[in-house]
Amino acid sequence: MMYDGILRDYQVYTPPAYDSAVPSPLVINYHGVNSNAFEQRYYSIFDQVAADSNFIVVYPNGVNQAWNSGLVTQSTADDVGFTSALIDKLSTDYNINARRVYATGMSNGGFMSYRLGCELSNKIAAIASVTGALAEDIVTACQPNRPVPVMQIHGTADQIVVYNGFPNFHRGAEGSVNFWINRNNCNTVADTTVIPNINLTDLSTAQRFFYGPCDGGTEVELYKITNGGHTWPDGSIDIPVNGNTNRDFNASRVVWEFFSRHSLPFNTNTEEIEAPAFEFSLSPNPFSDQLFITTDHQEPLQVVITDVLGKTIANEMTIDGRLTMNMSELSTGVYFVTLSSDQQQFTRKIVKQ
Repeated sequence: MMYDGILRDYQVYTPPAYDSAVPSPLVINYHGVNSNAFEQRYYSIFDQVAADSNFIVVYPNGVNQAWNSGLVTQSTADDVGFTSALIDKLSTDYNINARRVYATGMSNGGFMSYRLGCELSNKIAAIASVTGALAEDIVTACQPNRPVPVMQIHGTADQIVVYNGFPNFHRGAEGSVNFWINRNNCNTVADTTVIPNINLTDLSTAQRFFYGPCDGGTEVELYKITNGGHTWPDGSIDIPVNGNTNRDFNASRVVWEFFSRHSLPFNTNTEEIEAPAFEFSLSPNPFSDQLFITTDHQEPLQVVITDVLGKTIANEMTIDGRLTMNMSELSTGVYFVTLSSDQQQFTRKIVKQ
């Protein structure tokens, strides 16, 4: 496509179950500096996740193999405007759910995701940065028109985008997360989970820090990889020169699990967005043994409960707008309930006590 006098290109993956009659979520996946769409597609293995969960992924190419993310790079292109135009173009070529468009990326692509969270929050529902950070020179202008859900995945031994930040250049992993915790008015005490160390040869371990609830039902998450390098966890290949690649969790899958819980609020855009197809309630919350789900949608709805790592705990269907679930054997902690119809899905957090 032509944008701002420059011929821009991109790769699109459509899952086997894509149905042009059903609005599809869209994930925009940005490559790192000196990389390209093909390499990011191969490295992140996001197509596999999209095939399993039925969403579209687009891998755009940056000008001069870089993104104008706010941090000094080889590119001065208007990549925020390009992204907006790309979403519009894809929405004419495919049936895109306008409330479920997301941005993620590696390194410079992660920086770009942060810029979109700041400057394109009317179109981007949530962002996730892998080894990127929030650039200092866009902080002052970072005035999103709503709270933005944010995920950060970063290794403490990253020698390219250092974990603790670089003065006057970027905030680092925790500094970037703290910016959004404050911006979104989140609970500042993290719900911490130790990721099981299932791979003893990757020379790294991981923890997940969950900050929520935040304004507007948003969340902020940090995956801290101790001794992890400038790499994509569970990527298709190891890159020894960039440090250790963690194999205890799959970054692409946890990014999608995070994205799948969020959508733009209604009437975020000036364009009219379809009204919700159904509403539902969960009670009690917190709960101990039984969870009661009621909805005004009389047709069966799929109900999926996942834990904080995205593992499916239960998968059932409502009957006549109701479902009673026996959760007495479930461990205490935070879980997510997602109700889905053919056209829409909504997710809410629940607490087992």
